Amino acid sequence: MKKVISVLLSVLMATSIISGLNLTAFAAGNSKVEATEIQLGQTVNSAITETNDIDWYKFTTPSSGKITVNVVYGMKVFDALLFQGENLRQVGGNSCIGKESANAAYSTYTIKTEAIQDAFYLKISKYDSSYYGNYSVTVNFESANESFGESSTHRDDSFFTANTIDLNKQYNGQIANDNDVDYYKFTITSSGKIDFSITSYVYTFYSSEFEVYDSEKNTIKEIYFGGNNTNGKTEYITKYLTAGTYYLYVKGQTGNYSFKVDYSYSPESFPESSNYRDDSILNANAISLNKDYFGQIANNDDDYYMFKISKKTVVTLDVKYEGNLSYNIYNSKGEIAKYLSSNGGNGKRDILEIMPGTYYLKFTGSEQNYGFKLSTSKKPAKTKLNKLTASKGGKIKATWSKIKGASGYQIAYSKSKSFKKTIATKTISASKKTSYTGKNFTKGKKYYVRVRAYKNYNGKKVYGSWSNVKSVKAK
Repeated sequence: MKKVISVLLSVLMATSIISGLNLTAFAAGNSKVEATEIQLGQTVNSAITETNDIDWYKFTTPSSGKITVNVVYGMKVFDALLFQGENLRQVGGNSCIGKESANAAYSTYTIKTEAIQDAFYLKISKYDSSYYGNYSVTVNFESANESFGESSTHRDDSFFTANTIDLNKQYNGQIANDNDVDYYKFTITSSGKIDFSITSYVYTFYSSEFEVYDSEKNTIKEIYFGGNNTNGKTEYITKYLTAGTYYLYVKGQTGNYSFKVDYSYSPESFPESSNYRDDSILNANAISLNKDYFGQIANNDDDYYMFKISKKTVVTLDVKYEGNLSYNIYNSKGEIAKYLSSNGGNGKRDILEIMPGTYYLKFTGSEQNYGFKLSTSKKPAKTKLNKLTASKGGKIKATWSKIKGASGYQIAYSKSKSFKKTIATKTISASKKTSYTGKNFTKGKKYYVRVRAYKNYNGKKVYGSWSNVKSVKAK
């Protein structure tokens, strides 16, 4: 009789409180197998009584997202545990949950977790045989709006199950509560500049991490976001990559994130890929003089080009660059023949005198696009020595024809017609001057004279051919 009265009193108490809370009475199952299905957003109520000491509820999420379980309770102490999946992996809740205030009629206990699409079980039970009371349960769900939804039957947590993404498109993802990691892969068909923009709301005690890998699973870039990013944090990185397939890896504790992979084409004259690299003398690309070429310094990249010089030549090397760029010329033995490098700005010109042979031009430095042209410097035309006269006092005057575009002229004197030994030279830096009088020549001695024009390129003189030779005896 006492047991019946106790039950009736509990029912009356529950009905009274339920009426005060504007809730609908609900009879929950008392085991996982008998768990009562509840709908997302629905509020149900029940009570922990002497005869009803455990309630099981079941709900299913339609996609990945955030689950919020609110338990409004009148018990002094109770247990509330949230499980995921049929194997009942605990993802939230606690035992021995007490009231916020001993005098409060009701308190609220909240369970929050980020999870994949799955079935979930909520277990409400008494903590001690002397603690009974009424409670209500509300389960709310906020979708993560994942671009690739995960579930118990589909996970993207390895290279093999990576989701394929398109370039220049925004994607959303979520790190769930079960040690979740996400993999994505993208392919570029030619070398180019990749701009990553990543916004993380992922929470972790240490740091959330985004990594970029190549097809051989070598790390290209790691990005760390620090600890609590619940307010959102955005990072931007730029990488120059060759053609191939790449992977983006995301990990953390729990939370949402979004990212975008933008691609812009690099117009390489010799496109590189994961199967073809020009990063050594052995696979240097053959180039021609007087032609424009374009290249890219990609991740862990050097570029080699091969060219040949058939005779002693003055060449001009024009290079355009975006950042720090080093480049040198090597001979056929792999020895540096010319030391060169960028010196700020966005371009540089070098004038080089190169002997006959096979040479290699190597570019290395920070990731960037660059362009270059290796061209023969145009020599001034051959001038003509028109007149050679001697005057008293050991003076010899040479007169020559003016050369268009010349920066100046050089005069050479010798006692030998073949110029086996030059006894004196004189450089005339005035482009319009076409005569010069030399002094202090020995009376009665015969002297041979020739002249040539030169042109200045960035401080280096490029000479034309020598003129005809004339001779005269000094007076």
